[in-house]
Amino acid sequence: MKTRLYDEFVLACQMEGIAPSAWAKAHGLGTSIPTSLKNDIKPETSTLKQLYSGWHNKSIGQNLLLAYLKDEIERVGSSLKEIEPILKSSTQPDQTEKDLEIIARFMARKEPLRESLHQLAKLLELSEWATPSERAKAQIEADAAAMRAMAGKRYAVHSKRRRASSS
Repeated sequence: MKTRLYDEFVLACQMEGIAPSAWAKAHGLGTSIPTSLKNDIKPETSTLKQLYSGWHNKSIGQNLLLAYLKDEIERVGSSLKEIEPILKSSTQPDQTEKDLEIIARFMARKEPLRESLHQLAKLLELSEWATPSERAKAQIEADAAAMRAMAGKRYAVHSKRRRASSS
């Protein structure tokens, strides 16, 4: 029984203009590798690594690995029709990542928005979503900021009284 891996391997060798057994020998593999692949003998991990990395065009190696994975899916009794929707959904870029990149670029140009979001982040640290250690750290930081603000106000009041008494 021929496998997808074998078919992809033969196609890759044709694209490179070399016989499959000659390619195997040139890359430190036994000349029996093509026959083993054709007979559906599962290759060793080291052979798979060589099949992946031994090409001028990286996409050839990727296609070989994909063919191997498809063979394995079918070997365990599943079908590509069952697995492909899962593969396709998992290869789609995460929309949240894209959204965060857009927000980060926008925030870099908008100081008031950046400050507001920073304050929101501090509130979230204090929320129920934060771990106890995050909440404790955030509370300490908030207390310190409040103390600095109070100290600044006391200094301003004290300075104002000194200026008033010296005039």
